[in-house]
Amino acid sequence: MLLWVGRQKDGIAAASITASGYAVQEVVCSRKAQAILGKDRFDAIVLDMSASHDAGLQDLRRLVQQGYPLNVIAVNGDHCIEKAVQTVKAGAC
Repeated sequence: MLLWVGRQKDGIAAASITASGYAVQEVVCSRKAQAILGKDRFDAIVLDMSASHDAGLQDLRRLVQQGYPLNVIAVNGDHCIEKAVQTVKAGAC
């Protein structure tokens, strides 16, 4: 199961993942993600950083600091290499 963290405007990404055979649970922020990470088992976290890169980095750092043994996959429609490097350095795959 994947945990999708962030607001989707149209839900297309999660729907595509679900159509590929994966279960997806969605929450709007990392604080809500932290609340359920201890309750359910997830294979990975998908962090949607498209709303705000700075807020996404904060969410990513918060999740990494908690030490959950999961891969965090960050997604963003931005083509900025600098932001991508910051995101990987903060702990995303």
